Amino acid sequence: EERVRAARENLRYASKGAEFMSPPSAPHRLLRDAVLSLSIRHPELTSLMSPRQHSANDYAGSSLNHVSASDPTFAAGPRPGMVLPECPLTLVEGGQVREGYLTELLGPHFTLLVFAEDGVNHALETSAARLSQSLPLRLRIVAAKGRRAKVPGCAAEDHLGRLQRLYDLAPGSAYLVRPDGHLLGRWRAPSGADLEEALAFLLASPTASPAGKAAS
Repeated sequence: EERVRAARENLRYASKGAEFMSPPSAPHRLLRDAVLSLSIRHPELTSLMSPRQHSANDYAGSSLNHVSASDPTFAAGPRPGMVLPECPLTLVEGGQVREGYLTELLGPHFTLLVFAEDGVNHALETSAARLSQSLPLRLRIVAAKGRRAKVPGCAAEDHLGRLQRLYDLAPGSAYLVRPDGHLLGRWRAPSGADLEEALAFLLASPTASPAGKAAS
């Protein structure tokens, strides 16, 4: 289902690119020539020269999304089915820190990103640890700006405070990411049951391919 939608989207962008390079009519040619001439003085128009797909496909309407696992109080951040917007973070690896990015916390597994100031809900942490014994699930705790020393086991710190604004995060907020980088669910204060329900929904979905279930 999702790949069919993505293929159609890619074909649509490819058709637009072909029309720009070989205008099928006089109006198309007039628009193309206008973009070419104006882009010399207005660089922001250069994106119109190649309207092909330059971003990940949005699966917001996919039946694989656990829509109920998206708290309506979020005023920003990706919705289920979307990919995560990139954001710089301070990464913590084996006691060492370095500059990095949010997507470095992801991988070919489910990733539970939890934002914290003092620690993570014990029940949620226990549930994630138990589920990780049978599923490829990783818990990644992101400490709020200036709180890295107060959050044991954190994988990163939002040293600029940008992630908190970009994702509308509060202490305890969590985003669950699929192995392909698309969002499965998000909560203000998830319980272990919320996490289990979201994973069970995806893995039991009749529209998920057998290969995808095996990979996850």
